[in-house]
Amino acid sequence: MKRLSSIIISLIVALAGFAQHPSLLRQSSANLAIMGQHGSEGVMLRWAPKSFAVWQVASTNGYVLERAEWNESQWPFDPKKLNYRQMGRFKALARNEWEGKADTKDPLVAVAAQSLFGSEAVKAMPAGNLADLRLVADLQENRHAMAMFAADLSAKAAAALGLSFYDKEVSAGRDYIYRLRLEGNKAGFGIDTVWLYVQYDGIPTPAAAVQSVSTASGHARVDVMWDKVVNAGFFTAFHVERSTDNKNFIRLNELPLTTAMGDDQPEIHLFSDPTAEIGKTYYYRVIGITPFAELSAPGASVVGMARDLEGPIPPKSTAVEQRDNSFIISWGADQANIAPDATGWLVKRSISASGPFQNLHENVLSLRQQSFTDKNPVPVLTNYYRVYAVDTAGNETPGMIRAAVWVDSIPPAAPTGLTAKVDSAGIVSIYWNAGNESDLQGYRVFVRDDRNKDWYQLTSRPIVDNAFTDTVDLKSLSRSIQYTVVATDFHYNTSPYASGFTLKLPDLVAPSAPRWAPWTVEDDKVKLSWYPSASADVRAHRLVRTDEQGRLSLYRDFKPGENFYLASIAAGVPASFALMAIDSAGNVSDTLFLRNVMSTYSDKLPAIKVFRAKAIDDQKAIQLDWSYDSGIEVSFLLYRKNPGTGETEFAGRFDKAARSYTDRGPSAFRQGFEYYLKAVAKDGRESDWAPPIRMRF
Repeated sequence: MKRLSSIIISLIVALAGFAQHPSLLRQSSANLAIMGQHGSEGVMLRWAPKSFAVWQVASTNGYVLERAEWNESQWPFDPKKLNYRQMGRFKALARNEWEGKADTKDPLVAVAAQSLFGSEAVKAMPAGNLADLRLVADLQENRHAMAMFAADLSAKAAAALGLSFYDKEVSAGRDYIYRLRLEGNKAGFGIDTVWLYVQYDGIPTPAAAVQSVSTASGHARVDVMWDKVVNAGFFTAFHVERSTDNKNFIRLNELPLTTAMGDDQPEIHLFSDPTAEIGKTYYYRVIGITPFAELSAPGASVVGMARDLEGPIPPKSTAVEQRDNSFIISWGADQANIAPDATGWLVKRSISASGPFQNLHENVLSLRQQSFTDKNPVPVLTNYYRVYAVDTAGNETPGMIRAAVWVDSIPPAAPTGLTAKVDSAGIVSIYWNAGNESDLQGYRVFVRDDRNKDWYQLTSRPIVDNAFTDTVDLKSLSRSIQYTVVATDFHYNTSPYASGFTLKLPDLVAPSAPRWAPWTVEDDKVKLSWYPSASADVRAHRLVRTDEQGRLSLYRDFKPGENFYLASIAAGVPASFALMAIDSAGNVSDTLFLRNVMSTYSDKLPAIKVFRAKAIDDQKAIQLDWSYDSGIEVSFLLYRKNPGTGETEFAGRFDKAARSYTDRGPSAFRQGFEYYLKAVAKDGRESDWAPPIRMRF
């Protein structure tokens, strides 16, 4: 009953409640749904109760249909200000009225009456268990669905059930609002009022045609199909019609066609025409039935043809016999049981039991012929034969597969000319001379390295080409790799191994890193020592150190037997070293760092590196600034020199906290002065002069 229930649901359009426009009035409620369309004389209305209980009460008490007019001048829309006029009260015909007021010869009218009044056997509510109650509920829902289905397919059934009205008192160009409610609603069925907003233009709603129709040829039948989803919003049932000239159509079904809906149901409607003659062209079209029991316009016709898809009885007792270089295929046939449309035989061959099989002759052999000679079988390989029975429609029915086996125990010769080369990415290209045996199936490639003496097969099956590509890990410890090849024929006889080819591999493996040994500082020297790399192919140990900007630079390389070095370092200046191993292929190990080695020995103080000056014009003075940090207590000596005379004079001595001085000295500033600055410690050690600064106004 999924399809029948969906007919009711199709009438229910879930819209929001009262809104600011008539089009948003509730067209469905928990109990009712209403819909309409433009007819040739007015507005056609249809409604439906949602459940069996509501239907039974409404069939007795009836429905009240009212109509109001509205136009844009009444904006904003207020549903409470509408003036409704009652169009009628509707309810199902009483039992004694059906014979006189309804066309009971219409089978759908009879279905509606039977569904409404039901069977006397299930009217009384049983006093049994829940299963009995469930049965009664299912029967009631089925009666409700059947009645709604009949109303969809028959306007007479809809009128007899009190579910339709044709409003002919309307004028084109006006807007109407219909209100439908349950009469009385004494049973208390919640919301029982629905509305329908209609903008009537006097033009009948055009009947849509059924879309997405297609056909498929079956054996002695034609299947007509059309999409469910595309047509669900327009039609509740269908008729299928057929023609031989695409002009005169006859209806193929007696009752309207429908299909159950739901996620577990097919996505198409399907009608099979078993009366179609094989090989004859037919035209099919589908007519839809709307919820107003109207027939749609005929859609575009589609062509269909029933076909003969059953082949004749296959041959029996197929046998194959080898004679010299040919195979003779013979078979038997029961002439009494051969299909009347059988025309003859086809003999086919394949080199695989699973096919594909290819024809050995162009024309079909006559039914009287029951043997065939294959004079050009595939040499050496196993030939598989199959005989097919053929009918007038071209259907082929295969017989048993029979194999013709060649006997061969001679292996092919070993491949020659094996060579290989490897690139920097580890891609190995292997080549050898191709064999000339007629039964050669292919080659198998084997490999081993200098650490493994057993051959390992690289190919899972014989390869046809006399070339193969392998990939090796150049970072492995193997220094060489060896390849060989064998040939195999179609009977899997295998040749001896080809002479192996040894391929030297590039060394891309970095050596292990050396390790620092304990180091010592003596005055302005540091004694460095290290434990050498454990790799056997180390060419040198490389020592690098940082410059004043912290950049690493080459210091020197040491032979594998050398493992210490005495390096000079400046007092108070941190020095960093790095050590690495380099092998014979130029690969470099990880770098081992020794950072911030420093000596405190020095006969000089560190130089003053920051010394600046600027002129103060309005004061006829020079502003001097410097920075210094030696870690010990110092004072600063400042001198100025006249470049013109070469005379130098003492400008001042400053304590350790001083970092600036304003010189307001002699007035002869036009020639300018050069300034010199140095640091002096209490123990008498001095720094070098800071780079001189020359200033003038």
